[in-house]
Amino acid sequence: MPAANTTRQNLASSHDDHTMDDSDRNDQWLFTDEELLRTPSIVKNGITFQQEREGRSKGCNFILQVGIKLKLPQLTLATASVFLHRFFMRESLKDFHYYNVAATALYLATKVEENCRKLSDLIQAVARTAQKNDQIIIDEQSKEYWKWHDTIMFTEEYMLAALCYDFNVEKPYKLLQDYLHHIKVESGVAKEKDIMKVAWAFINDSHLTVLCLMFPASTIAGAALYMSAKFNDTVFKDGKDGKPWWEIIGLNLMHIKKACNQMADLYENNPLRNADGKYPTTPETEDTNSNRTRPSARLTDEGHESTTNSNGTSMQDVPMDSKLPDTSQSAATLDDREEGEFVDDDDREEGEL
Repeated sequence: MPAANTTRQNLASSHDDHTMDDSDRNDQWLFTDEELLRTPSIVKNGITFQQEREGRSKGCNFILQVGIKLKLPQLTLATASVFLHRFFMRESLKDFHYYNVAATALYLATKVEENCRKLSDLIQAVARTAQKNDQIIIDEQSKEYWKWHDTIMFTEEYMLAALCYDFNVEKPYKLLQDYLHHIKVESGVAKEKDIMKVAWAFINDSHLTVLCLMFPASTIAGAALYMSAKFNDTVFKDGKDGKPWWEIIGLNLMHIKKACNQMADLYENNPLRNADGKYPTTPETEDTNSNRTRPSARLTDEGHESTTNSNGTSMQDVPMDSKLPDTSQSAATLDDREEGEFVDDDDREEGEL
């Protein structure tokens, strides 16, 4: 698969660039690009990076669809997605189908987040989602019910071991709200609502990727603000001492940009993306195109932004007419499984785990 090879090369070539702060090295759930290319699925079973990424995305999308049926809060779905990503750093997609892992991760997350649902209700939602049939009758007298019941109970033991009973998940949502209390949008309070809406959608979509394995929640929240500001064509005010907004909240601009480019890749490869536009990537250097989210940009007579700001850096990292993805709709739409995929649950024997 050429796309997979290209992605693998891009990740490998950026390994030297993607480093973790000393404070992050002690987190067992943060990995370098090189480590993400050595997961059990890839090393043990020869699954390509692209196939693994698709399996993870489909598992997280499955969590979203089941969660909607159960009316679970977004924070619980986020926790379940993180559990799934962490699980596949220790186990292979060949050994555990992503639907089974997704159902188990959601079951565990409802208990961790204290948003419990009856197991029978969860199994019913899982089975209906897996079969893409909301009318099917699933009760304790049906074979399908007990198949999913045994699958979830079986997989939960492996998940607990893979997670090392570490259920602590710091989520970017609360940090996003905290950051907006410390930095101000130049356009005023009304624009803050738009910033929050798009940033929230960005975080939701980020769970389809391995972003939670690459960056701490603080960086993901910062990247959400960065992309939201560009999407809304607005800027954040500098601090009274002239500090840019990312320094005010104590974040690293380089890490923010890397996280943004990971998400740009998701939006470009989303099946629902607009065919006539690509999401613009963000240069990952300090001296080029870095500060469009700061307030020094001014329109010229021709209607374009001025090319430099107060500290001499370029302001035109995104053309003013660039077509950005519709983040009001989640990118989580990858539930169709392709024929011939490495594991297809249609090929599993009835009752097989």
